[in-house]
Amino acid sequence: MYIEYLYGIFGGLLAYLATLTDSIILSILLNWVAISLLVVFVGYMTNQPRIFRKRTDGSIPAVIRVIFLPFMIGVQLYNYAAKSKDAKKDRHYIHHIQDDIYLASRLSAEEALELEEHDVKAVLDVTAEFDALDWSSRFVDMDYLNIPILDHRSPTTEQLRQALNWIDNKRRQNKPVMVHCALGRGRSLFCVAAYLLAKHPEQEVRDVLSNITDIRNQAGLNKKQLKRLIQYREAGLLKLMQPAWLIANPVSGQGKWPKYQLKIQAYLEQKFNLKVVETTEEKSAQDWAKEAVASKTSMVIAAGGDGTLAEVATELTGSDIKFGIIPLGTANALAHTLFGISSKVIPIETAIKHIVSDNTVSMDTAVCNDKTMLLVAAVGIEQKMIHSADRETKNQLGQFAYLYGFWQALNSEGNLDLMVQFDSEPAQNIKTKSLVIANAAPFSTVLAQGDGNPNFHDGLLNITWFDEKNEFIENIADVANLTIAGLSESSAPDSIHTAKAKKITIRSKTPIGYVIDGETFESDHIQILVQPASLNILLDPDTPAAISAKSDGDES
Repeated sequence: MYIEYLYGIFGGLLAYLATLTDSIILSILLNWVAISLLVVFVGYMTNQPRIFRKRTDGSIPAVIRVIFLPFMIGVQLYNYAAKSKDAKKDRHYIHHIQDDIYLASRLSAEEALELEEHDVKAVLDVTAEFDALDWSSRFVDMDYLNIPILDHRSPTTEQLRQALNWIDNKRRQNKPVMVHCALGRGRSLFCVAAYLLAKHPEQEVRDVLSNITDIRNQAGLNKKQLKRLIQYREAGLLKLMQPAWLIANPVSGQGKWPKYQLKIQAYLEQKFNLKVVETTEEKSAQDWAKEAVASKTSMVIAAGGDGTLAEVATELTGSDIKFGIIPLGTANALAHTLFGISSKVIPIETAIKHIVSDNTVSMDTAVCNDKTMLLVAAVGIEQKMIHSADRETKNQLGQFAYLYGFWQALNSEGNLDLMVQFDSEPAQNIKTKSLVIANAAPFSTVLAQGDGNPNFHDGLLNITWFDEKNEFIENIADVANLTIAGLSESSAPDSIHTAKAKKITIRSKTPIGYVIDGETFESDHIQILVQPASLNILLDPDTPAAISAKSDGDES
């Protein structure tokens, strides 16, 4: 159809007539109508549905409504006549197509009441020219999205991607979806047909359209819309992207997220239907992860330091959800463990490579005093090092904050007096300056390397502790020996003790400080229990860590 040319012709004609009249009032009225039609004409010529300035909640600003009032009156009258004609032919304004998807015309407030009978919980509005109903006030828990498309036109590729993935997300959440345009004939039919073709790629375009029009016989694409739908299909654009949540901590690593946000999103949005959220003082990464799990997403990506990653992992442990990590913290020990040294050199590119591989490796996690542990829990030197490297120090010194804290802890006096029990063995008294329990750790976490690099998929915790010592030089020697053991996978000397267990219990007569994945706590009782193969980490299959995990899995 070429209705846009009629807008231009009538707009120009009315503007010309306004110059001929001597009546000021008539001239103003004619110019008002002319401007309204000509702006719509320009909007069609440039394919700019945003001329109506329709907001995300479906409302149109009052000033815009006044400008386009003459146009809107004409459109409303046409639509009223068309719906009245449909009613005489016993055509309904809403139809159930299939798979909890409904196709409808724009509903009045009275007609919208019928949605409760169909249990519709989500509305996709593809009109640009109409105000939407106030769905939030009329219906509890009604999700709404507007994708503005001009009448008789087709969605752009970006609009189509957004529409398909939004419909699919709502259906994953068990929310029936209604898609509507003005009369439920063209734009809405296009989006519903495109979605069904994306879900059922083996079907033909004309067969899908025929199935829909058999149910809603007043619907039908015009020639341009049909041609565009076929073009999208042939170009492979009718596909659903995997949904993924990206939970970012904007204050991690001296504010790395704002610096790299656009780069990260540009990479990920090429492959995933991405929902990006940020932590705040009021809403933690764990809070967002709970929402992500409730949305039934198949992937959650955490961008931040090791503490942020652990918060998100807490909600994903034991589920089938894939977990991607982007290291934006100070130490980034988990990324270093899984990705290797490249995570230090090109952290963003390395993380993206692992995420888009869509390959998962089962990783052990542990629970330490009801908190999820991915890497290391420790008392003594490690805890003192982390405690001294507070946020202000890390912002000033970066990773050198940990070296400074490590040096101070190593030089401190006194040993811990602990009762330690491995699994069901009798408890033993251990006096030491350092006791580290590792599920996974990079070689740079030297205090965890007593038995070589910990294996994060063997179902066991690696425990390392020093003999009781007070001499600084002896402590230095022990650290040097642990470093060698971690790099060479060789055994540590007799002054360094190791054990492996599924469960470890530590008791102290007085409360002691301890650390879990970079976060400090205090208690007189610490219990850690491994949870084998409980987290699905996204890891490129050619990475040494992934190859090792696969090899161990094949052997078992």
